Amino acid sequence: MRRLGVLAIVLAFTAAACGGDGGGLSQEEYEREVGALPNLFEDVRCEVPEPVEALEARRAAFAARVAALEAIEPPEEVADAHASFLAAHRAQEAALGTALEQVRALPDPRAADTREAQAEAIAQGLLVAEQVAPEPPELADAYRSFAEAGYRVEPSALEQDAYEERANELVAEISPITIGDAATMGELQAEAERVGRELLAQAERLDELVPAPPVAEAHEHLVLGICTRAQELVTFGRFGGVDPDDPAETAGLREVIATLDPFFEEAAGDFRDRGYDVDVPEVAGAG
Repeated sequence: MRRLGVLAIVLAFTAAACGGDGGGLSQEEYEREVGALPNLFEDVRCEVPEPVEALEARRAAFAARVAALEAIEPPEEVADAHASFLAAHRAQEAALGTALEQVRALPDPRAADTREAQAEAIAQGLLVAEQVAPEPPELADAYRSFAEAGYRVEPSALEQDAYEERANELVAEISPITIGDAATMGELQAEAERVGRELLAQAERLDELVPAPPVAEAHEHLVLGICTRAQELVTFGRFGGVDPDDPAETAGLREVIATLDPFFEEAAGDFRDRGYDVDVPEVAGAG
């Protein structure tokens, strides 16, 4: 009996030393870990304008998020909320997988014989992709449970100084992106797609920033503007859309993709109006 008593004391001491209170993170630790994960449900969809590739990327993002959430051991009082949160991400991953299978069964736009058929094939794929529900019902259940337990898991907005510093770092990286000289239409398309993809990558990184409410609209305008222009470039690079034998169309395309300065000046003006200093990038074009 004495040995059992000593053993019990040793086991109790070991459990206490290892945090043996049922396991799981503290509230502060949990909020910090989950809050550091960008909200995939609210992200601006800054993705390539090609349904299969876009859906593959979105599904991969949710699969990685599922793995990250599975590795987190929540406090006991939010175990059910965490389970709902995880279920929401799993449901979205599954929905994206179903949409991906449907899009893959559609005609390939690159195999179309005419521009009209190509545009129709792209539109069909995008329609399927857009029908994926933005938020599964499990997500609302999770947020409600977190709120009832006094937990905040949404990413916190950045203070002005922090936002300006990070945004300027990312915007500055856009500056070296240029449309190079292209002797043929094929080369021009390749350059357009390259630049478009680089812009998309920068826009996605900008989209991960959480702005304060006063500049939320300006931030969204900046991200969506970059996305839109980048998607135009990638679309042209992938599928064409300009008559290479028409000098006016070719010259007009070069002029459009040669510079993004006017757009960025407008976006930066939105920030200035709200007292924020976000630098204007310069994107030069050649040819």
